[in-house]
Amino acid sequence: MSAGPDANWLVRGRPQAARALRLYCFAHAGASAAAFRTWQARLEPSIEVCAIELPGHGRRMGEAPPDQLLPLAAELTRALARELRATPQPYALFGHSMGALLAFEVARGLARLEMPPPLRLLVSGANAPQRRPPSRMLHRLPDEALLEELRSYDGTPQALLDEHELMALLLPTLRADFCMVETYHYHPGPRLTMPLTVLAGRADARVSADGVAAWALETAGMSHSAWHDGGHFFIDTHAEAVLATIRASLVPA
Repeated sequence: MSAGPDANWLVRGRPQAARALRLYCFAHAGASAAAFRTWQARLEPSIEVCAIELPGHGRRMGEAPPDQLLPLAAELTRALARELRATPQPYALFGHSMGALLAFEVARGLARLEMPPPLRLLVSGANAPQRRPPSRMLHRLPDEALLEELRSYDGTPQALLDEHELMALLLPTLRADFCMVETYHYHPGPRLTMPLTVLAGRADARVSADGVAAWALETAGMSHSAWHDGGHFFIDTHAEAVLATIRASLVPA
């Protein structure tokens, strides 16, 4: 996918002929594909890190950000299906927070298209979709109130939050991402077939033990939970442990 409209969706690691597995990565709300920029160098050379770049994020900042998750997941599903048909290869899906919901719905979409399933679905920093707490509808808040909520997430540097002109540019994308998550409605469907790894932060107030365990209901395959030190953004603050979990899930011992 070096050319064509689907190329906009993916930011890849350096090309290498020996890649045996693609890892498609979906970022959290407000983040871009750059959230995974160091992963290619830190994971096994056999894994090709393919980070998803959503409209309105990163290098696609000039595009309107989507604010509905299921239509976005359907569009992503079609793009990945085209790639997998053109260049078949074993693959896995990883998503953190909002990205976990997107990865889950893309996995479901690929199953509906009767595509080969991912070797594994890895979801991080999110309760199972059928156990999500009631939405606080933060995307409806005025700008200043939304910025205060962002401070409580500990995922946005204080220096960035204090850059008022820059935040004015980023808030529409953040608001759209929050809207996607907060208006998402889970619809029961056939269980997935692939094994599932669930990553969670021990100090993350936004997930619960029950919410993590309930992911097992979404697959007929094996499900494994991996708890890590840290809060909601443990994938950044404890990246080496997180990458070790991903490595153990994807690379045979």
